[in-house]
Amino acid sequence: MKNWKEIEQKMQTLDALQHAMNKILYDMETIAPSGAIPKIGKTLETLSGIYYYELVDNGLLALIEAEKEADYLEAISIDAIELDDLSREEKAAGTFFGTTIEWDMMKELKREIQKISKIPADSYRAFQELSIIGHAKWLEAKAANDFAIFAPTLKKIIAYKKQYIEYQGYDQHPYDALLDDYEPGLTVTELDIFFSGLREKIIPFLKKINASEKMQAITDKKIGEGFFLQAKQEEFMVFLAKYIGYDFNRGQLGISAHPFSQSFSNDDARITTRYVEHDIYSSIFSILHEFGHAIYEQNIAEKLTMTPLGSGISMGIHESQSRFYENMIGRSESFWNPIYPAIQAFFPDSFADVCLADFIASINLVEQSFIRVEADELTYPLHIMVRYEIEKKLFSDTLTVEQLPEAWNTLMMEYLGITPANVNEGILQDIHWSQGYFGYFPTYALGSAYSAQFFEAMKREVDVEKDARDGDFTAITSFLARNIHQFGKLKTPKELMIDTTGEAFNPDYYIDYLIEKYSTLFLNK
Repeated sequence: MKNWKEIEQKMQTLDALQHAMNKILYDMETIAPSGAIPKIGKTLETLSGIYYYELVDNGLLALIEAEKEADYLEAISIDAIELDDLSREEKAAGTFFGTTIEWDMMKELKREIQKISKIPADSYRAFQELSIIGHAKWLEAKAANDFAIFAPTLKKIIAYKKQYIEYQGYDQHPYDALLDDYEPGLTVTELDIFFSGLREKIIPFLKKINASEKMQAITDKKIGEGFFLQAKQEEFMVFLAKYIGYDFNRGQLGISAHPFSQSFSNDDARITTRYVEHDIYSSIFSILHEFGHAIYEQNIAEKLTMTPLGSGISMGIHESQSRFYENMIGRSESFWNPIYPAIQAFFPDSFADVCLADFIASINLVEQSFIRVEADELTYPLHIMVRYEIEKKLFSDTLTVEQLPEAWNTLMMEYLGITPANVNEGILQDIHWSQGYFGYFPTYALGSAYSAQFFEAMKREVDVEKDARDGDFTAITSFLARNIHQFGKLKTPKELMIDTTGEAFNPDYYIDYLIEKYSTLFLNK
């Protein structure tokens, strides 16, 4: 352990830099004036250059490679281990999976160094500024409902990501290199199989639901329509976040154009939402979704937080937590049963005369809608498939930026049977591409599928329906914290799935869940 103290100091420097950059990004998304964005970009470019130097060029890799795993196995005592459910044998040895947490920190650092060092320093820095410019141009294009404003910058972002793919390398499909950034090891081959199963079973089932008289009856009642004053929504969303268990002593609720969660440590995991005054459901389910992300980060073990292991292992696993709270919990009758009087009291004009059963049907209403973040559970994966097919084509050079709006509209018609009236309903609706987040979208559908399998495992130990009806989420959150959250990056997604559910990932749980749920809601007599 001759180099550990020096390595630990360098890790703290890297974390401090990431902390500062993430705080600036959070500020930019929430309260920074639009005129400040170009200078924010310059600041982030400078800080990213310092981060690159500290990670790649300041001798960290040499220090790590000089260490020996055996030294860590012998030197770390039981007192250094703080995770809750290590076996007694692991605690006695001061190890986890046959090694120490400190050793795993160094392995994760080494992986990051090897990935980032493939990118030239000037290119790495330049992209940080480009992503800020991209964000600004995306906002400008949305305000004008004009894709042409964003298109030139998007071309530059895509060109950079293509160069990034060449830096990283790939075995089969160039898009695999981008997928790996968000779900390590995930490939186009695996996703094609996953989405093929969804396409084969969900699209025909969707047609049955669309023909349902029960669903049409709920649609005709227009439940949830009305005017919802933003100030009143803000008050209700604080109530809702506290009710589900969000710790405001270690978090904050902000406002942004696109809802998101940002974690700086397990004591500072923030969420945002947006308020649409004609649509109360938009913010309700944004809050529940982002809560799932935040509670994951708040429950990461103290030993791991603010280290290379101190965040969620993958975006698929992260999305499984947000989709679980948004859908399995937040769209259930048992969740709303004790608090439905509260929403009736907050918004009597829209809900005072609506019975709970009709409210539950309305929040699960199936609709071929244009906006992904407001899509129902059943059509949601189809929205992801649109983006997945487009991204694959972009990075296999079979689609150009100029062709994007038409390609988008074509796939929306193929999968959902609708065509956007404008680019804000279509190609410009998501923030991700403006920041270079290609490869991210598939994890939303993957996370939804993960959540269904985790849900089945949870129900073997926890009476989820009873606890939700009692307004007691202790056992629900404890199951997730114990099996998933606390480990940060100590386990891989595959290890988490097997350890939590007893089997490898199986998307049939997701398909069966969707079909059973919507059959019960809208097909059963």
